[in-house]
Amino acid sequence: MSNEGIFLFRIFATLPLILAIWLATLSHNCHGWHHGVSGFSSCQQPQQRQQQSKVQSSLPSTTSFHNDDDVIHTSDETENTSVPSTWSFPSHRPLLAIITEPNACDSDASMERTFHAIQQAVSTQDVDLVSLRLEIRPSNSNIDERNQELEINVMERACTLAKRLVQLSEQQAQEQYTSGALPATTTSSFKVVCSSDFISVAMEAKVHGIHFKEHHYQNHTFVTQVVQSFDYPILLGTSTHSISSAVVESFCDSSSTSTLSSDKAPKPHYIFVGTCYPTASHPEKTIMEGPALPGQIRKKLISLLAAQEQQDEEKEEGIMKAPLLPPPPPVFAIGGIEATNCHEPVSMGANGVAVIRAVLQAEDPAEMVNTLQTNMKQKG
Repeated sequence: MSNEGIFLFRIFATLPLILAIWLATLSHNCHGWHHGVSGFSSCQQPQQRQQQSKVQSSLPSTTSFHNDDDVIHTSDETENTSVPSTWSFPSHRPLLAIITEPNACDSDASMERTFHAIQQAVSTQDVDLVSLRLEIRPSNSNIDERNQELEINVMERACTLAKRLVQLSEQQAQEQYTSGALPATTTSSFKVVCSSDFISVAMEAKVHGIHFKEHHYQNHTFVTQVVQSFDYPILLGTSTHSISSAVVESFCDSSSTSTLSSDKAPKPHYIFVGTCYPTASHPEKTIMEGPALPGQIRKKLISLLAAQEQQDEEKEEGIMKAPLLPPPPPVFAIGGIEATNCHEPVSMGANGVAVIRAVLQAEDPAEMVNTLQTNMKQKG
């Protein structure tokens, strides 16, 4: 072979290696990207990220309820395969959820305050859910670019906060497991859910679930799409303000509040019910649903399930029974809940309460969690 031929041969022989190096470099630079609609990419321009998040957060939504055998996975970055993945709500004490304040991610300082308050609260191991519910506040300026920048900053802080909370949850689960405090088949660390207004954040941070707003949940197509867009099973929750709405969400066909449905429409794992008392979250609201409603909803769901089970038992032999229905989702009372009144909805039948400022604005969040649990147990 001539010298010229040898030279050309060497060039073509090294082309695959050059291509491989180039692709590896490109992949490294785009390490923030996740599959499909999993949130904004660190490689995207701010305008692209914002546009994508707007599209995702505008999708409709619905949720589904599963029970003790649900498997909750976490992100590849935080998941430790030695930690068991089966999880369910505890039954030995009242349940407690913490919801972030709307301005939790307005600034780096507010994000840090929120994280450290939650960190102290969950150290008690008596918190079951942390729900990221944020609000993007418009700027006083009329310049669209300024509002876009503010929104992007909030989204990025929300993603950072969500990731840190998921890591904290996994760390707590690991510590409980290695200490032998829990059976090898379960973990009781708190779970992180994200509002259905921030689907892109939820997917980027690999949170444990989605909390759907009531009007989002009524769109079953949206909820199904959201559930299917995650590559792991997620925890699902929603809010309600009436018995009829809760019955439809949990068990029934939308055409009836007395006929249980075993279809594949997503059902919630838990429900927030309110508004129980006047609250700074909704200062415009003057007529409250009251502290009795959460218990009334729980009792209604239990009675419907019992009636359905009785009907199944009475079916003639040889007729296939209806598929087993899931148990009623736990009911959290919400709205104006604090240490002095948290026992009231629990004494009326609620499984627990969801709080915001009572814990996040407390001088000692851990002590406040202990106080809430004590009052719910002793007075409830």
